[in-house]
Amino acid sequence: MDEDLLRGRLRGLADVDAPVSVDRAAVIRVGRRRRWTRTLGPAAAVLVLAVAAYPAVAALTPDRSAVSPAGPTPAVTTPAPRAVVDRAAGTITLPVDGLRSPRDELVTTQTAQRHFLSTCMTERGFGEHWTFDGPVEPAVPPGSTAPYGVWRESDVRATGYQHAAGTDAGRSLEGDEAVASRQCEGEMVAAGLAVDVDRVTALAEEHRAGGWIRALGTDEGGALRDRWVRCLAEAGVAAPVADDPESMVPEGILEAPFDEQVRVGLLDVACKDRLDLVQRLADLDAAAQAAYLERTAEFQAAVRRLDAPVVDRARQYLVEHGVTAP
Repeated sequence: MDEDLLRGRLRGLADVDAPVSVDRAAVIRVGRRRRWTRTLGPAAAVLVLAVAAYPAVAALTPDRSAVSPAGPTPAVTTPAPRAVVDRAAGTITLPVDGLRSPRDELVTTQTAQRHFLSTCMTERGFGEHWTFDGPVEPAVPPGSTAPYGVWRESDVRATGYQHAAGTDAGRSLEGDEAVASRQCEGEMVAAGLAVDVDRVTALAEEHRAGGWIRALGTDEGGALRDRWVRCLAEAGVAAPVADDPESMVPEGILEAPFDEQVRVGLLDVACKDRLDLVQRLADLDAAAQAAYLERTAEFQAAVRRLDAPVVDRARQYLVEHGVTAP
């Protein structure tokens, strides 16, 4: 799940009612992230595996019925699911992480897609920036980019706030190259190597899939964030950007010298630890996601059926082109 892409969007979409209108541009952006950053840049990809990408889109289009269910509250309730926060590994595992495709399928599919796009763009005269340099290493482990800012001292000491900022920078395509990339993406879908985003959109509307509201878009999550902001202020750290009520990165820190990033980052982590902030926000997200998955089980199954032939075709494609994926 690509959560930092959603920052600042949820509050404005809180009043969306089912049937949902899926943000197709957001689907494509989700599919682009972190897949070709070494040579191709994020603008090179389309939706890769729909099951891996759709949860982020669902969070963009919350189903209000899931937030305020009709009818009386049951007398007996089961314990809310909790997020698995692994400090040693630096990961936060949430229910939707269970939708991620196995690593071998991701390697196979993403490698085939990159090879296809590299070949297609080279044939159109843009090979310089579209080099195929071997099998794709899947993106970071589940949850390690959860949108709670920095939360481990070791990460702060190693990279300052860059871990929280993400690593998705890529070239912006313009003119003939942008046109060619769109054509190649369409050809890749036609070749069976990617899921057509229109089919995912249609499925979402057919199943009224709705979505969930991320923790930082809820009153409870917002109150937790406010306590963190006050803790930072008491330590002399400026609050996050005023026009982004879901930001978990202090204002201006990304432009600060590395030593200053580390100094502020350690104070930031100390505040989060004192408030148990990461676990509490992640638990809110876990509860919302679990309810979403239960509500949309048929939709998830339908999307998995779309993915299966893509994986099979990718395996066949790699054999045809003599490419070995680990």
